[in-house]
Amino acid sequence: MNAKLATLILAWTLCYGWLLAAEPWDYQHWSFLPVKPQHLPDVKDMSWPRTRVDQFILAKMEAAGFKPAPPADVDKLTRRLWFDLVGLPPDAKSVELSMLVEQLLASPHFGERWARHWLDVARYAESSGNTRNMAYVLAWKYRNYAIRAFNRDVPFDQFIREQIAGDLIPASTPQQRDEQLLATGFLNVGTRSLGEQDLILYEMNLADDLIDTTCHAFLALSANCARCHDHKFDPIPTRDYYALAGIFRSTRYLSGVETNNRAESASAMPLGPDGVKRMTALKDHEKRLADMTKEYVDVEKRRNSQRDELVKAGVDPVKMPKEMPAAMMPKVEALKQMDKAVEDWKAKLAAMQKTAPLPPATGMACQESDKFINCPLMDKGDYKQPLAAVPRGALSVLPVKLAPIGEKESGRKQLADWIASKDNPLTARVIVNRVWLKLMGRGLVDTPDDFGKLGAKPTHPELLDDLALRFMQNGWSVKWLIREITSSAVYQQGAASTEQGMMLYAGRAPKRLEAEVIRDAMLSLSGTLKQCVIEGSQVEELAKQVTPQGRELGRKNFLNDIKEDLLVRSIYLPVLRGSQTPMMQCFNAADPASIVGQRSNGIVPAQALLLMNSNFVMQQAESFAKRTEANSNTEARLNSVWRSMFYRASTSNELSAMKRSIDSGMTWPQLCHVLMQSAEFQILY
Repeated sequence: MNAKLATLILAWTLCYGWLLAAEPWDYQHWSFLPVKPQHLPDVKDMSWPRTRVDQFILAKMEAAGFKPAPPADVDKLTRRLWFDLVGLPPDAKSVELSMLVEQLLASPHFGERWARHWLDVARYAESSGNTRNMAYVLAWKYRNYAIRAFNRDVPFDQFIREQIAGDLIPASTPQQRDEQLLATGFLNVGTRSLGEQDLILYEMNLADDLIDTTCHAFLALSANCARCHDHKFDPIPTRDYYALAGIFRSTRYLSGVETNNRAESASAMPLGPDGVKRMTALKDHEKRLADMTKEYVDVEKRRNSQRDELVKAGVDPVKMPKEMPAAMMPKVEALKQMDKAVEDWKAKLAAMQKTAPLPPATGMACQESDKFINCPLMDKGDYKQPLAAVPRGALSVLPVKLAPIGEKESGRKQLADWIASKDNPLTARVIVNRVWLKLMGRGLVDTPDDFGKLGAKPTHPELLDDLALRFMQNGWSVKWLIREITSSAVYQQGAASTEQGMMLYAGRAPKRLEAEVIRDAMLSLSGTLKQCVIEGSQVEELAKQVTPQGRELGRKNFLNDIKEDLLVRSIYLPVLRGSQTPMMQCFNAADPASIVGQRSNGIVPAQALLLMNSNFVMQQAESFAKRTEANSNTEARLNSVWRSMFYRASTSNELSAMKRSIDSGMTWPQLCHVLMQSAEFQILY
C-alpha cells in the first residue's frame, strides 16, 4: 500500500470515528425547553434576601454550606455602580444608593456604556475586513442608534425587530422611520468579501455572516457549521441553514460601500422626511448633467477635429497669420464658431452644476430585494453543486411557530417576530445572561454565546428562568433588569473570602475594567473629556477626500493613521477590522471580526508598559494634576487626588507614602501618572 493511500484511509477512519462518536441530537436540551415560572426556594436566613434574585442565590449557598459576604461599604458600592452603569468614575456628589441607580439609569452616559456591550455582540466595525478592507463611512450611525436605544430603554423585543426588519415595520413619524432604518445597520456592519468576483459565492458568504451573527447574538446558538453538514451536536439540520440563507439572500443591503468587483451595496439609504424625494431629484440632476457632459464632449471632439485640419494645412489655430489662402478662411470661421460653442457648453455645465440639489442624509440600511430566493441546499457546502431549493424559514428545533412567508417577502419580518416571541425559549434567557454577566462579572451560563450542547450548563437555572420570565413580563426592559440585579443583596456584597464561595456568589469577585472604561476614566479625571454625543467619525471625515472605490485601508495610506488622542469617549473612536488602536488592542477590546459576548481578561506586561510610556496617559495625568492645584495644603491636595482616583479616603500609610514621594522630588503629574498605573485604578471591587 503506498503512503498516499494509507494517509487517505487513516483520515477517513478518524473522520468516520468522530462522526460515530458524536452524540445523537438532544431535543430536550435545557435551553430548548420553554421558560417556566419558578417557585421561590426555601432559605434559612430570611433576613438577607432583598429581592427574588437573592433567595435563589442564597438557597444554593446554604446547600453548599456557605454564607453571604458582608455588604460592600458605601464608597466601594458607589464606584461599582458608576462604572457598571455609565462607565465613568463617580463625581463628588453623594446620594442615597437607590436614588443613585435611578440617576445613572437616566444619564445619557448609560447608553454609551451599554451600547458598547451590544456593539461587541453585533461585531460592530467601520470597515469590511477580509482581503479588500473597505471603509464603512456610515457605520457610526448604527453605533449612535444603539446608544439612543439603550438610553430610551427600547424594549428588547422591539430592539430585535428593528435590527432585523426595521425597514418593514410601519412608522408613525419620519424620525421613527429613520431610526428603524438605521437599526438594520446590524445586518450591514459585518465582514464582507468585497474582493470576491463570483456573485453567488459573495452572497453565500454574506448570508453565512448574517446567520452566524443573528443566531449567536439573539439565540446563543452556532448554526453556520450547518452550511456543509448537519450540526454534529445541536438539532440544526443543513436544511435549516439554507432556509435562513434564503431570507438573507432575498434582502438588499444599502451600505454605501463598493469596489471594482462588488457594487451591489454602493447605494445608501436616504433619510429624512423628504429623503427619497431629494435622492430622486439628485439622481435626475446627475443624469441630466451626464447627458449634457456627453453632448459637450461631442462638440469638443468636433472642434478638435477642425483644429487638426488647420494644423495639417500649416495653419496655427492659436496664432492665426494675418494673411492666409482664401480657401482656408471658411475653416477658420468654422473653428471660431466651434470654439464659441465649446465655451458656451462649459458655461452651461458650470451653471448646471451650481443647481445641483442638496443630497439627503444617508445611512446603512436594508430593504427587500427585487428577487426572492429559496436558496438551494448545496452539497457539502459547495455552491457549485446546488440541490433542491429549501423554502425560506427558521430553526426547526425551537418550539416557536414561524408565520408564513409570502412569495414576495424576504421573510426578515417573520424571522424577527420569531426570535422576539415570548414563546422562544432562548431569546430572553440569552439577554438576561448577558446583562447578568456584565454586572456580576460571570454569567449564570459561562458561555454567553453558546447555549447549545457544547456550551456550559446554567449554574442557577431556576434563577435564569425566573429573571427571563419577569424580564418579559416587565416589557423586555433592560433598565428594569439592571435595576432588579443592582438592588439585590448579592450584587451589593463585599469581596468573597474563597474561590469556591465566589463561584456561588458568596461574595464579590474583582472585575477588570475594560479598555474603553480605563481610557474614559483618565479623560474624566483630567477634565478634558467631551461629555456629549459625537455625530460622525474620523473614518467618515477622512473618506471625503477619497473616491468610494479608493476607501480601502492602507491603499495610498488611507486610514493608516487613526488618532486615539481625541478627547471623546472611547465608543466614538474608530473601530477598524485589522487595525485597532494600541490601547484598545493592549487591553483586550473586542475583536470586531467575531461576536464577543465575553471579552478576554488577560493581564500581560505590555499593558503596564503602555500605561508607563504612553504620551496620552501622561498628558491626562498632567491635566489631572493641574485640576488639583486649588488645594494649597499638600495633605489636602493628596487626599483630593486619592479620593478622585479611587473614590475612598487614603489610609495613613498611603498618605505617608505619597508625602515622601512628593518631598523626595516627584512632581504632581508624576504622582498622578503612577496612581493611574495602579491595580486599584483598573479593577472594580
